[in-house]
Amino acid sequence: YQHSVKLMGFTALKKGEFLLDDVQVLLGEEYNNELIHYFSSEFALGGYAKTNTEYLTFLKTLEKETGVLFDPIYNGKMIWGLKALMERGFFSEGSTIVALHTGGQQGWAGIVN
Repeated sequence: YQHSVKLMGFTALKKGEFLLDDVQVLLGEEYNNELIHYFSSEFALGGYAKTNTEYLTFLKTLEKETGVLFDPIYNGKMIWGLKALMERGFFSEGSTIVALHTGGQQGWAGIVN
């Protein structure tokens, strides 16, 4: 049995890939290019605080099904991206995925329903 940990990042900014430099600094001297598995703004939906009906419906459905509220600004985009990557077959069968939910539910206050 071989255990391998890979990090992923989902930026909420339209062109947020520049943040990877900050992530590399935080990882320290032992940073290894193989550690970052995916880092992209692909699921930013056009930029910070941008949403669409499909995305908001997904988050509301997810909350009803799981009882977990994901904010539409940050964590929601992460879980939206993970779902899309799973559907694309991005992860190897049998992979364990751990998503860090950092809060931020107050992001819903700015969304008009």
